[in-house]
Amino acid sequence: MTRRNRRPAATNPDLMAVLGLAAPEPELVDAARTREHVARLLAAGWGSRSIARRSGVDRRAVRALWAGRSAGLPPTRRVHAGTQESILAIRPDDPKPDPDGQRDREPGASFSLGS
Repeated sequence: MTRRNRRPAATNPDLMAVLGLAAPEPELVDAARTREHVARLLAAGWGSRSIARRSGVDRRAVRALWAGRSAGLPPTRRVHAGTQESILAIRPDDPKPDPDGQRDREPGASFSLGS
């Protein structure tokens, strides 16, 4: 019960769903298309960290698409629709982010920290 109105707080997930306050279940889609795209990105020189950084998806989720979560487990069979959209948005010829999440500078380019 809350102090203000003496009514029970809606914290039970079933109650939240009945009241229409529950978050919708994420849509899961077949991961085959995403897995094939990750394979194309890897063949083009992308790494799992670069794919994760560019797509905003956790690196472990990207790795699980083609290698499984751990030794002996198969690759992920289904992914969230948003994850698929984010990864499919990356083109193999897109510039890869550097370790700091920024695009690589042109070869020979320099910068100064002040005058």
